[in-house]
Amino acid sequence: MTHGGHHYWLDVCSGGCWVSQLSTPAHVLAVPELNGSLDLFVVARIQTVSGVSIIGPEDVLIEGESSANLTCVGSDPIDTVEWRKDDQVLNSSDRIEFSENKTSVLISSVLRTDSGEYSCILNNNNSEAANYTLTVNYGPDVRILGEGNVEEGSVILLFCSVMSVPAASVTWTVGGSTVGNSPLLFIENSTNTHSGEYTCTAYNSVTGNTVSEVLSLLVTGETGTIHPSITH
Repeated sequence: MTHGGHHYWLDVCSGGCWVSQLSTPAHVLAVPELNGSLDLFVVARIQTVSGVSIIGPEDVLIEGESSANLTCVGSDPIDTVEWRKDDQVLNSSDRIEFSENKTSVLISSVLRTDSGEYSCILNNNNSEAANYTLTVNYGPDVRILGEGNVEEGSVILLFCSVMSVPAASVTWTVGGSTVGNSPLLFIENSTNTHSGEYTCTAYNSVTGNTVSEVLSLLVTGETGTIHPSITH
């Protein structure tokens, strides 16, 4: 039976029975019957897990630099503890270590793949779970996608592919001059003046990392003549 959010078990014995050494706090109710017998109602509260939550790291996590400790807390008694990540069982490894009672897990030298939703499930007479979203900041990793040789009069289309958490700022420069501030660089009707060294620079304000990638772009004439790169 359930009352006030708690679980109880109820036992009944008739005609003179004894109640002793109950494993949980209990109330014994004696109810006389018309026939003179006495029914004893034994009501005992079943202790269950409640108030489950996960305490995570207070500082931001940076890939390769930080460690993360997650602690699962809840009301006693607790029989078993289970940990999951993105609905998959979380196992120990050379970087993942559980405390003796498994209420805490330490992830050393976090990686971007450690980001995700962590769950702890506390079990006793019932099960209750809590979730925690872990975010590992990383990057930027930069790669320029596009052709290094284009024909004069055609479109120059370069894309700066950036992997970063949080999102990084992007700047395109040619010969020290800024020519764009978004991942996609689009130039119509190219001429020989567009030849040069195209640099994409990405900056992550949380990791503090700045990374650049360079693409040498040559503009050729309609007959295949290569125009020299310009200097600034």
